[in-house]
Amino acid sequence: MQSNIYIFKTGDNYYKVGVSNHVEGRLATLQTGCPTEISIIKKYPADFPFEAELTIQKSLKDIPQRGEWYLIEDNESDFIKIVEKSIHAVERKTRVAIHADYTSKHSEEFASTLHADGKSPSTIDSYVCWAENLSKFVSKEMDSISQQDAINYLEHIHKTMAFNTYKQASYALSHYFKIVLKTPLEEAQFISKRPSERIQSLPEYITRSDAIQLIEALNGHIKIIASLIYGSGITLTECLNLRSRDIDFDNKQVLLRTSRKAVARKTFLPSAILEEFKIHFAKEKKRYTSSTTIKLASTECLKPIPPVEELESWDYQFVFSSRKARFDRNLNTLTTTHLDIGSFQKVIKKVSSMIGLEKIVTASILRHSFAVHMLQRGTDIESLRNILGHKDIKSTKIYLQLVNTKPVIPVGPLDW
Repeated sequence: MQSNIYIFKTGDNYYKVGVSNHVEGRLATLQTGCPTEISIIKKYPADFPFEAELTIQKSLKDIPQRGEWYLIEDNESDFIKIVEKSIHAVERKTRVAIHADYTSKHSEEFASTLHADGKSPSTIDSYVCWAENLSKFVSKEMDSISQQDAINYLEHIHKTMAFNTYKQASYALSHYFKIVLKTPLEEAQFISKRPSERIQSLPEYITRSDAIQLIEALNGHIKIIASLIYGSGITLTECLNLRSRDIDFDNKQVLLRTSRKAVARKTFLPSAILEEFKIHFAKEKKRYTSSTTIKLASTECLKPIPPVEELESWDYQFVFSSRKARFDRNLNTLTTTHLDIGSFQKVIKKVSSMIGLEKIVTASILRHSFAVHMLQRGTDIESLRNILGHKDIKSTKIYLQLVNTKPVIPVGPLDW
C-alpha cells in the first residue's frame, strides 16, 4: 500500500513526518493525549511506500527529539528543506526500483490477495519475487504475460534449478495467474514433471568437531543463532521468529508455537550458550525499554492476531530483532521485526570458508548435523522426530541412512 507524505506540527513547535493513506485517522491518533492542537503544514501528494517514513527519519537523526516528534524552535524552513531532500531521494530510488511503476501495482495486488488468504510474509515475498522474475525473463509487462511465457520460464527453472525450487515457482505463478491475470495455470501439470530417474539426495552434514569449530569462530547473536540450530535442532526460520516469551531460562527450554498461544513442541536450550544468551537477552530488553520509536511487534506467524497492547509488550518482542522496521499488512503500520535470514546465511558461509571447513555450511546443514549426531549418540527415531517437529516419520528416518550403527542382537534377561 502506498500513500502521501505529511508534515505535522503541534502548537508548541514540535514536528513529525508521516506517511499515510488515511490522514484523518492518523491525525486523530496523534491528537490523542497531545495538549496542543496538531495541524498539517505540508502535504506531498504522490504514491510513496510506507518505508519512506524510515528513510526520512534517518535524514533527521541530528535534530533533537521527544519520542517521535522533532523540536524545531526557529528554523522551520531548514527542517522542511531536509525533509524534501529526503523525499526526492525516495522518489529517485522508487523510479529505479519499480519497472515503470507498473510491476509495483500488480505486485501489490498480488501481495494483498495473498495476505488476505493468510499467507506468511516470507511466502508473499517469495511468490511476488517469482512473478516479477517471470516478467523480467520474458521482458514483458506483468499483465501481458501469457501461459506459454510461464511454461517456457518453468521449463528453464526445471532444467537449471533444484526440484523444490521449481515446485515453489510453479505454485507461485499458478497463484499469480489466478489472482492477477484471472486465468487458471494448473500447477499440477508442472509438479508432475519431476524426473522419474531423479534420486533423492541425502542431507549434508558436518562432523561435531567441525560444528564446534564453526560456532567458536562466530560472534554475538550470529553465534547464538548457530548454537540454537545445532544445539536445539530448530530451523533458522523458527529461531528468528522466537519471541521473548518463547525462552524459558529456568527450565532450559525453547518453546515453538503453532499459534498465538499453543505450544507445538519444546526443545532444549543448550547449557553451553546459556550465559551468553542471557546477556544478549538482557541487551535486547534494555534496547526495547529505552526505545522511543516503534515498539509494536510484527504479527508474523501469529494467529489469531493479538491485541495491540500485547504486541507492544516485551513478551512479543523478537529475541533476534532487526534495527529496521517492517510494514505489517495486518496492522497497516510499521512494526519491529526479526533479523533477515540472508544476513545469517551469508556470515556462516563466509566463516566456514575462512576457517577451512571442507563444506560451505548453511543453517540446514547445521540442523542436519544435529539430527545425525543425536542418532549417533543413541537417541531413538521417535524422540528425534518430536524434537525436529516432523509430521511424517519418513522425514526423520532419512537420517538413519547417514548413521553407521552396529545391529543390536537381542539377548534374554539371564544373559544381561
